[in-house]
This record gives sequence, C-alpha cells and structure tokens, in this order.
Amino acid sequence: MGYVSYLIEGLSDTDEASWVSYYYNSGVKRRNILSNLSANTQDIMNNRLLPYLDRAKFDDITDDLKAVNYNYGRTEEDLSYKGEILYHHCKKSNINITIDQVQECVSYRVLGETWNGIILREKNTVDSLSKIFPTLEFEKTQAAFDHQYAVDYNVYLGTRLVCGIQIKPKSYLSNKSYILKAKRANTKKNKKYSTEFGVPTIDIVSSQKGEIYNLSKLKLIKELV
Repeated sequence: MGYVSYLIEGLSDTDEASWVSYYYNSGVKRRNILSNLSANTQDIMNNRLLPYLDRAKFDDITDDLKAVNYNYGRTEEDLSYKGEILYHHCKKSNINITIDQVQECVSYRVLGETWNGIILREKNTVDSLSKIFPTLEFEKTQAAFDHQYAVDYNVYLGTRLVCGIQIKPKSYLSNKSYILKAKRANTKKNKKYSTEFGVPTIDIVSSQKGEIYNLSKLKLIKELV
C-alpha cells in the first residue's frame, strides 16, 4: 500500500478528497514506472506476500525498486484487487459479508484511517501536548524511522532528546489478539529505539480531537523533563 504516512506528508491540500486523489495519482505514477520493467520484475514487485514466502528473493530486490513500492500509492484497481483477495478469505472463513463491503473496508483502512490518524488525531494530539508542555518541541519522524522504531514524534527540550512518542487510537487500549500482536511488535521496535537513543518511548492514546485518554503517560513525560 506504500508508506501512507510518508505519502500524506507530501500533501499540500487540507481536505480528505484531495488526499484520496493524491494517493491514487501516486499509484498511477507507480504503475507507469512498473510498466517499464520486465514482466518477471513486475510480478515480484506486486507480490505482497513475497517477504513472507521467499525472504531471500525479497532481500535481493534493490533499494531503488523497493522504494517504488514504499514511496508510491496504489491505483483504484490495485485496492479493488486487494479487496477481492480479502473477500475470498472471508468466504473461506464463512464470514457473511459482501464484496462491496470488503472493498469499502480496504479503502477506509488505507485512505480513511490514514487521514483520521495522521492529519486529525496526530495534529490535534500534538496541539494538546504542546499546550501542556509549552517548552517541548515535537518533531515528526520520517516514515522509514517510524517503521523501524514505532515512534511518531521525537520530543526535545532545547537540543536534548527527552523521549519518543507514539500516538494511537482508543482501540489500542483493548486486549484483542490483533492489538496485542501489534503491541508486541511495537514494544520490540521501541526497545531498539531506547537502546540506540537512550530515551524511552511513550504511548499517547487519544481521540481525533486530540483528547488524551491515558493521562498517566503525561506524568512520565513531566518526570523526564
């Protein structure tokens, strides 16, 4: 799907419709780049399961080619195909859902949640944090950094790095299996961050309006300052 957090940061407009158009246009650019590659390379580039099925082959892909997948969106046809795959998995699991509902789910997961999470939740949450901690600077991390360490913002007091923060929706507080799996993965990345940079990572759970739910985490930030 591309690093959607990276993609959306390149958007100059401030409405969701512009974001959707921007993402799909980026997907067309990716498709045009792939069209100049061999059929075999195109198959490799479009195989989203390759990292899990053949890690050696995935590792052999050059960084420049990987960047085509990471730094571009997908076309409407690409997302539709993802929806068809998910729909067939749902049918195998006897889940009563229509293909239109699945397509809508895929579109919302890639486009809607990115808009809500990156533009609305993160912006409003950082605004809230800045009011609580006016002496701190919240620096947005690059997509690759976020992917490696699960850190959305580096927090500074002057030039001193205080901590990293990860901004999450209220659902992150639940104990559902897929949430716990995500937490384990993020914890591993956060430990790597702490080892390399010498500061902790703090999860901030908030609403789209920037209302912070886990207020105890604010005390942790205050103690670090």
